[in-house]
Amino acid sequence: MGGDKAPGAIVSGALAAVAQLGVEVLLAGPPETLAEHLPGGAPPPGVTLIAAEQVISMDDEPAAAVRSKKDSSLVRCVDAVRDGRAGSMVSAGNTGAAMAAALLRLGRIPGVARPAIAVPIPVPGSDHPQLLVDAGATVDCRPEWLAQFAVLGVEYARVGLGLDEPRVGLLSNGEEPGKGDTLRKEAAALLAEVKGYCGNVEGRDLAREGVDVVVTDGFTGNVALKTLEGALQMFAGLVFGVLDSTPAARRRRGWSSRCSSTRRPTSIPTRRAAQCSSASRVSASYRTARRRRGRS
Repeated sequence: MGGDKAPGAIVSGALAAVAQLGVEVLLAGPPETLAEHLPGGAPPPGVTLIAAEQVISMDDEPAAAVRSKKDSSLVRCVDAVRDGRAGSMVSAGNTGAAMAAALLRLGRIPGVARPAIAVPIPVPGSDHPQLLVDAGATVDCRPEWLAQFAVLGVEYARVGLGLDEPRVGLLSNGEEPGKGDTLRKEAAALLAEVKGYCGNVEGRDLAREGVDVVVTDGFTGNVALKTLEGALQMFAGLVFGVLDSTPAARRRRGWSSRCSSTRRPTSIPTRRAAQCSSASRVSASYRTARRRRGRS
C-alpha cells in the first residue's frame, strides 16, 4: 500500500509478474481497495489477497510503526515470509519500516549484525551491474559491519550476478591506502581479509568498470546514490535540451503534440516503425545543430 502511485501501480506490477514470470503473488492491503484495481474486482488466478487494514506511511517512524501497526500491509507481508506462505517480499513503501519489520519478525542471519541495501548500478559497456552496499539501511556503522556488508555483497554478486570472483572496493575520499576517516581506516584492515578486496575507491568509480561491489555505510551510500541519480537527470536534460534547440525540432514537436490527440491507435509494428522514424529525425536534427555550430 506504500510507494509512488500506490496501490494502483503496485497491483499492476503484481499482475504483470504473474502473467510474464509465471509466479504466484500475495497482495496485502484492504481487500475492497485492492479490488478496485483488479480486473473484474476480483483476484485472477495466481493472485491471493491478504487482508490488512492498516498502512505504514512514508513519514512514520519505522520501528514504532512496525510495533504499533501489526495489521499493516507491510507487516502482513513479512509474516507471510516468516510463516512460509511466501518466499520473498517486495515493498515500494517505507524502506526503514521494511528493514525494521524484517529484523523484528524474521530475525538476523547468524554473523550479520545489521541489514544492508544492495543497489545494482548499471555500468556502460559491462555485462553486469555494480553493487552499492549499503544504500541506506544502516546509517551509523561500525568497521566490522562494513566487513559483513562486503561478504554479503560478494555472495550476492556470486550467486545473483554469476561472477566467479567479485572485486570489492571501499568507498572513500581517496584511492590511496590510509585515506578516509576513522571508520574507513579501521574497516580497511578488516576488509583486507575479504576475498576479492581491492582497496579504496572514490565516488567517480561508481558506474564504472573496476570493482563489482562498492562497500560503504548507509548514510554515505544513500547520498552517493542520489547524487548519481541527480547527475544523470541533469545530463539527460542537457542532451534533450540540445536536441530540442533547433527550430526544426521545435516545429516537429509542435506538430506531434497537435496530432497526438486525434491519432488513432496503431498496431505494435506500426508504433515501432514510428518510434524508429522519430529517432532518426532527432539524430538528423542533432547533426544539423552540430554543423551549424561548426560554421559559426
